[in-house]
Amino acid sequence: MDSIVPDLVDLEQSEGKLFRADRYLRYGDLDAAEALLERVKDMTNPTWLEAAALLLERRSDVDGALLLFLGAAAEHPHPRILRHAPSFAYHQGRLAAASDFLDQLVVADPDDLSSRRNLALIYGRMSDFARAAIHFPVAYQAEHG
Repeated sequence: MDSIVPDLVDLEQSEGKLFRADRYLRYGDLDAAEALLERVKDMTNPTWLEAAALLLERRSDVDGALLLFLGAAAEHPHPRILRHAPSFAYHQGRLAAASDFLDQLVVADPDDLSSRRNLALIYGRMSDFARAAIHFPVAYQAEHG
């Protein structure tokens, strides 16, 4: 894929720099990723928001990463963002944030049983049994008919 991207995207334009920043993030060169992200900073671009959130996540800035994931999810509620963000929030002990992301995902993809089940489990951990009771039967019924 790296070999065809230069033919599809000008690597000196914003999207090309975002692609390069993503590659740096994947290979652990956080300083290079940060430098590129700073050059094309755009708080309204969901691709930039997601990449910046991933950078902050890798740098253990939990609050900053969650804030950017929230912005990315609000700007562009793409399932890729909505699947990663709740997992990150959950593993950081941020159950309310995880449930917010999963709520959005269940609205975007009501047939996603895994997200529905995870949402019910998180509501249970939050002792919000009324909300958990909404999602458990749907997941159970779909799996066991």
